Amino acid sequence: MLDELREVCAREARRSDSEAQSLYQDRLREQLERKMMQPYCMPYVEGGRKHLRKWVNSSQIYVDSNFTPYHHSPEEIVEYAVEKRADAESLYREMDQLYLDEYPFPGGRKVYFVSQNGHHRRLEFACIGLPKLEAYVQEAQGDVWRYFYKSSRPDVIKVFRWFLDVGLLDNVEIDPRSRSILIKDGGSLGAWLLPDSQRSMGLGGLLSEIRLRADSISSHVEIDDRILNILNSKVRRYLAVQVVDLKYKVRYFLKNLMMSHHSL
Repeated sequence: MLDELREVCAREARRSDSEAQSLYQDRLREQLERKMMQPYCMPYVEGGRKHLRKWVNSSQIYVDSNFTPYHHSPEEIVEYAVEKRADAESLYREMDQLYLDEYPFPGGRKVYFVSQNGHHRRLEFACIGLPKLEAYVQEAQGDVWRYFYKSSRPDVIKVFRWFLDVGLLDNVEIDPRSRSILIKDGGSLGAWLLPDSQRSMGLGGLLSEIRLRADSISSHVEIDDRILNILNSKVRRYLAVQVVDLKYKVRYFLKNLMMSHHSL
């Protein structure tokens, strides 16, 4: 991997400063446009997740949709990349401060987001065109997601029932001890679309967040047109959730009615 890093740096060193600056500005712009919302769900790991040192393909690392450069401006990131582009050893040492979170993704692959540290550093590496990075990675061990919720949020339960009804979720289990739901499918699209259940907002707000998540991920994974058509209409998505919830309540009522009838 280090030999590949040195080869890239040798190639970039042959560019003039002006050529490198123009190219790196384009690469940085592409990275900042290549955003995706991190899932609210977390990969479930018994005993907690740990950072392990490993090499990761740069193409699998995404910029979180809420990120904007803060400590350093885009101009400063490009300037620093131009300055450091030929120094493979220095770039490799900088990777020691890069931390990533790993998530399972629909289709069986993994994707990564910067976690504790390294947002600007990662963009610098992208400007230079490094194909692989060594980082401390919180690996997504296994194929189970954990979705935290509050039992006092009936709107969240409505959303969850709708996801089950339309097939966005399957094979789930409630874990009452931790007030969470376990989703036993690492490649679940629904795990990427579920909204933040801790935020103080009503059903309309939850559904708006789901639509934003679908918009964010739709260029990276195929989503059923039927689902998109519902999500893209404020009225349709609200009615769809309410209809499923009503169906659930009717089934629950009829079940209790039958039980009462048999007990007579």
